[in-house]
Amino acid sequence: MISRLKIFWKEKRSQAVLIIALALLALVSLYVNLGSIHRTAAAPSADGENELRLRRRALSSAMIEAQKLEIPIRQVAASRQLFWLTATDGDPATEFRKRIEAATQYAGLTLKSIGAMQKTKLADGVECCEITIAADGKSDAVLKFLAALRDSGKYFFWKNLTLNPDNIRSPQFLMLNGTIKIVTVEPAAAQKLWGEN
Repeated sequence: MISRLKIFWKEKRSQAVLIIALALLALVSLYVNLGSIHRTAAAPSADGENELRLRRRALSSAMIEAQKLEIPIRQVAASRQLFWLTATDGDPATEFRKRIEAATQYAGLTLKSIGAMQKTKLADGVECCEITIAADGKSDAVLKFLAALRDSGKYFFWKNLTLNPDNIRSPQFLMLNGTIKIVTVEPAAAQKLWGEN
């Protein structure tokens, strides 16, 4: 082993000396830089403290302003769920009725009548659609229907809803009459409102 070191020293002495010198220089530089960092961190000057305080205040005010600007963006994004998007939810002329029928069937509610869908234009590509229904069943079936309709989409709204006890059968039976409405948005209008298809 010692003989190998002697041979290495004779053949590559200049390279070994250069590597050792660079390593020592790096250690000295690291020591000096760490010392200066430690001194400035331990005792910052008064000007440095003032500048640091000003920067912290500017950063905190910028963060508060950014949060204020994000509120309307979040509100618009959250409002998207309140609309029937024809691109993703389907054609309201058929799907609206199917979802109501599916919810009544799931709940075990007897659907007495379901009216034709009526449309009202609100804006270009935005319409209000309404369907009037009449149903009856036990009170738990009515509650199950209302929950199923709510769970199938946040875009179902009740224009009016009347629940009356069915005095002919028993007070446990309820008669439900109401008008369910949705606001539909076509893809072009969705692009304008939310910047998406």
